[in-house]
Amino acid sequence: MGHFQQLYEEALGSHGVVTYRTMQKLGIRSPEIARWSHMGRMDKVGRGVYRLTSIPSQGAVTDMAMILAEVGDNAYLYGESVLGFLELCPVRSYVAFVATPSRIRKHLPDGIMIVRGAADYKPVYLNGIPCQRADDAILAAVGTVETDRLIEAVDVAQDKGYFTDNESATLKERIFHGNSAS
Repeated sequence: MGHFQQLYEEALGSHGVVTYRTMQKLGIRSPEIARWSHMGRMDKVGRGVYRLTSIPSQGAVTDMAMILAEVGDNAYLYGESVLGFLELCPVRSYVAFVATPSRIRKHLPDGIMIVRGAADYKPVYLNGIPCQRADDAILAAVGTVETDRLIEAVDVAQDKGYFTDNESATLKERIFHGNSAS
């Protein structure tokens, strides 16, 4: 199996997004990457982040995959960004909140806000994108998203099956009292 076929199979699991580090692990070297980019088989979408053009973009899912790849391993969507991704309530779409337990030293594009994530936090995978759990995301957004919108997010999440009646009532109580995730 050729290098590009290996890369293609790897990219299928990440919405067409691959990193330079992943390509190195597959034994792909810089001249091949440059040649494939020049041929239009892949586009550079960030520092060390590429998207294979033969895999169709899936809109917001692909965008989130690119943002998380830009931040690095163990990154996951956080707070407001989870609420927007799950379409629970309107949020600021021009800012992506990403949590990571790793130290980030590289310069990231404007619009990516890094939040220190707990090393032992286990994100859930929604459409293949690692995210904070819906209840944790709602509580993390207390103080940054209007209370009415958070209450709306709880109701929408309950309608989508994320919460039971009791869990929704508890979350609403915590939101009203300004208790964030702790």
